[in-house]
Amino acid sequence: MTSTYEISSDLTEFNSLISENINNGLNLVDVEYADGLWFATLRNTSGSSRGYVDDNVTDFADQFQATKTYTYDFSSTINSFDLVDVEYADGLWYSTYGNVDGLSDYTISNTFDDFTGAVQDYWDLGYDLVDIEYADGAWLATYGDIPGDSKYLSPSSLNDFDNVVQQESALGYGVVDVEYADGAWVGVFGNYSGSTANTVAYSGSFDEFDSQFEEKSNLGYDLIDIAYGDGIWIGLYSPTIADTTYTTPSLYDQSQLNQGFNNYVVSNF
Repeated sequence: MTSTYEISSDLTEFNSLISENINNGLNLVDVEYADGLWFATLRNTSGSSRGYVDDNVTDFADQFQATKTYTYDFSSTINSFDLVDVEYADGLWYSTYGNVDGLSDYTISNTFDDFTGAVQDYWDLGYDLVDIEYADGAWLATYGDIPGDSKYLSPSSLNDFDNVVQQESALGYGVVDVEYADGAWVGVFGNYSGSTANTVAYSGSFDEFDSQFEEKSNLGYDLIDIAYGDGIWIGLYSPTIADTTYTTPSLYDQSQLNQGFNNYVVSNF
């Protein structure tokens, strides 16, 4: 198994499911809250991952600063963690961190115009937009210092969104993130290696989404992102990474990572 997803309406149970998958060699890559349920996307990628829950944006910001500089060195290997995904739901900020190449940062904007300006500022600094979250009336953008270029587009309808995905793919830009924000679908596109091989699957119900997941998995695709809005489920899939092994300095390191994750979650409730 190279990718899977977990679902729970209970956050404590949800985090336990994530920890079990991490122990089995998968990494957390995306969290989505949809229709009263928490969804986690997990994938067999190299490195390690961490997840945190904060009940206000100040704690989220503090956690970002603490985690991006966090290192551990039990066997002469140092790991640093950068922000890769943010989900806001039910008054909670759920942030996902992973071992990625390059630095990460984020901005929070109260209007779409401010969001546009913030993204442009980071593009000018050489960062790429990797994730968008519409959170409690504000726009949160996550950036990564990675090779390639990025753009975001928000067509007026789901049908137009699908057309844009096809058009951008022909231009060398693959969709890397999907978000339903303020009544519209927003896609983040990048011309990174292999991104144009990503595919988008649309479902009108969760049962249909689940069936599509099985079909895509059988065809050799990994689930990398889930989005939900206006009764529509979107699954973003990427070709399975061949011969990828989950690497970590030692089992002791991984148990420490999981324990820290669980302790932090419990301490917030």
